Amino acid sequence: MYKDRKKLKAKARKIRSQMRKLDQLIKGSIIFRRMTCGKPNCKCARGELHDCVCITYKEGGKTKTIYVDKSKQAEALMMCANYKRMKVLLKDLTLVNLELVKSERSRRKDGNKK
Repeated sequence: MYKDRKKLKAKARKIRSQMRKLDQLIKGSIIFRRMTCGKPNCKCARGELHDCVCITYKEGGKTKTIYVDKSKQAEALMMCANYKRMKVLLKDLTLVNLELVKSERSRRKDGNKK
């Protein structure tokens, strides 16, 4: 049992280390849209739509959308990807920590007889 606990603690340390390496995050989804700007003489008025990137997120139970400047699109994509990665790491860390706090009786019951 001690070796298993030692391995679990090492795995938890590794996950926390990966979490610390993540940079800025945004809890939201990236959406790619094609739309018109509304200017009557623009190419989009003739059907050549503008490409834009938006982030949607929830605030107070409502979905909000913000448009991202072209100069900040790569940064926004990275932030959303970092959030998704953090969610996966947090789930993994939770599973490891649950194993660490589980009683020996629960382990045997679950079939983890080590």
